[in-house]
Amino acid sequence: MSFRSLKQRDISMTIQGFKVVGFAIAAVVLVVFLCTKFRTDRRDSRIESHTTMLIAALQGYKAETGTYPPGDSRDIGNALFGRNAQKIIYYETANRYRTPEGDILDPYGTPYRFYFSGDHVLIRSAGRNKRFEDGTVERSDDYYRTDDSNP
Repeated sequence: MSFRSLKQRDISMTIQGFKVVGFAIAAVVLVVFLCTKFRTDRRDSRIESHTTMLIAALQGYKAETGTYPPGDSRDIGNALFGRNAQKIIYYETANRYRTPEGDILDPYGTPYRFYFSGDHVLIRSAGRNKRFEDGTVERSDDYYRTDDSNP
């Protein structure tokens, strides 16, 4: 075998090696992307179910007392957890979604924020980046949920 044919064979094997490595890297990137997307979608669906249950709990509280729980988001959480004058528990959740102080946490570990206007409720999650963003942010990942069924 000549030196030239050995060199061509080495180059051919090197190119094939790069193809295999390139394919493996692409496969790993795809798997990481899909896993991240799946986890984000799962957390977003948890936010949807949490906020649905929270709105029902807040409406139950209002039906029982005539008003929504007063105070900040922590006070509201405490009222829903049964630390209210009636000692009624309106909302329960796993420990990983609450703090001992009374905060109710979204799946990303950030406390939900609650807002009331007349008979309407708005619940807000900071989303994946854990920052509450204002209206100037072009691509905010904050999640808003309202009781849009109320007239």
